[in-house]
Amino acid sequence: MKRLIICILAMLSIILTAQPTLAASTKVTGTLSGCSGCSMLLLRNNSVVARTTGKNLNKKLSSTSNVTIAIRKQDGTYGGTVTVNRVGNKVYQYLSKKTGTIALGKITYSASKGCAWLKNFLPKSQHSTTYATRGSGNCPTGAGRLGAKSPSTSALKKIKISAASTTQAGDSDKDGIPNAFDVDDDNDGILDGQDSSPNGVSSSAISVKDSSASNNPFTTLYLGLNETLNSQIAAVSDSDLDAIVGGSNVFSLIIYTNPQGISASSANVVCAPSNPWCGSSGTAVYSGISESDQSLISSISGGLWRNFTSNGQQNNLESFNSSSTFAGGMQPRSAASDFQIGDTLLVEYRSSGGSVQSTLPLTISPYFVTVPALYSYDAGFGTTVVDYGSGTAPGSSQGNPIVLSSSGTLTMNFYPPQRKAIPGAETSGTLFDMGRLHYGVIFGGSGINSEFTCGGLYSGFSSSLSAPTDGLGTGSSISPQDGANLWPVDDSADDAATDPSSLKTVTIDLKTCLTRASVSFGTYQLSLTAAGENLTGGANRAAQTIWVSVN
Repeated sequence: MKRLIICILAMLSIILTAQPTLAASTKVTGTLSGCSGCSMLLLRNNSVVARTTGKNLNKKLSSTSNVTIAIRKQDGTYGGTVTVNRVGNKVYQYLSKKTGTIALGKITYSASKGCAWLKNFLPKSQHSTTYATRGSGNCPTGAGRLGAKSPSTSALKKIKISAASTTQAGDSDKDGIPNAFDVDDDNDGILDGQDSSPNGVSSSAISVKDSSASNNPFTTLYLGLNETLNSQIAAVSDSDLDAIVGGSNVFSLIIYTNPQGISASSANVVCAPSNPWCGSSGTAVYSGISESDQSLISSISGGLWRNFTSNGQQNNLESFNSSSTFAGGMQPRSAASDFQIGDTLLVEYRSSGGSVQSTLPLTISPYFVTVPALYSYDAGFGTTVVDYGSGTAPGSSQGNPIVLSSSGTLTMNFYPPQRKAIPGAETSGTLFDMGRLHYGVIFGGSGINSEFTCGGLYSGFSSSLSAPTDGLGTGSSISPQDGANLWPVDDSADDAATDPSSLKTVTIDLKTCLTRASVSFGTYQLSLTAAGENLTGGANRAAQTIWVSVN
């Protein structure tokens, strides 16, 4: 009998040992109120670990360590984060690592304040010690302004820098806005897309580096001389902006991502269902990028991005470099008011079986709505003011170019391009001259097979412009493939409401630029280009194209 009991116990031990160990998990529950049609994104270090499709949150996570909750409004724009506790000048938004259940209860959202908070705050044991600086009520300082720097920022900056060594990696400046949605991750007043400091962090006192801005989509906008849009040249109306964003082959959005540490065979973008340009009935047309498969593009029904469904989901991206890169180019074809700063896009990377391996949040950052605009020029015969009203100004067509003198130089006096106001941070309807940009001219047209720089051939700069380097690449190469800079002229001016005094001046030796590139003299299209910082796959560009004749 004793031997039988021992055998039974031994068999039971084997059975119990053979059972799989269940990973500990935490259930997070709660209900959002005051935000009709909104949903929630659960984030860790700028990656989406779970999301809801409505107001009810009931998710099991393998770990809740450093998870924060962001609100996504019905139209798809970022709505703010959830404050789970508030003590003095600190608001807490990150959950702690805990097994069991974290019951958030009622989550109250305020559209006017731009954040949400719990009716009953969590005990300290259920949230992280990481905090953001408190602004109004239960909200952090960046709430309701997409993290844009406040006009009165000195106190915030001191708090940010002194506490930077303890800040959460997902919120570099501790303003309560996750970097993925923050237009100014380091709160230095320079928008991320124009910030040349490493990873958008300019202060040496800030130890946390963030690269989330480099993942965001970028835009391109090209207009000819007769199509020029710039508020310094003529008033810009809402219908003008609609024609830009909704135009055909004028304005494009490029998404270019490199998934890290995962194995994915496809990727698609998830927009809010009601988003006008990329939702379930979105107007966006898929135009691809330079490396795109043209046969694939032509097979998409109606050319609409929402009909690009090769992995069974809407809004697919193309796979490049054996799925190390997923990218795509789209034209919104919608009103400018529908293509909003703060629109949130979720890139889902999927396995060959279709399961989601990782989700990356992206945001539409402040973008060019006008192009740099030539006010006047000197082609070697004296200064000429561009007559935009005539429709036949020199430079407007190949048959009517700006003719250069034998010196081959062109002095350009131009205005910077503009962007729309940041919602909640700047006066709605205002256009802002964009600063901290890089400028250059790029030749195009018949006989030009690839882009090349005129680096080292710029001079005569106005006060805010400079060319710190010659812009040439390895071995003094003029090719961007070798590291040459297509836009080597830097602007130190900050963003500001449009002002006629923002006129900029530079002189370019175009004849030497062509000679150096082994290109024959003749009539070419010249793009006066403004560009932001290099992002993954490219940079925001806005260009005015003019025709010049070099003899």
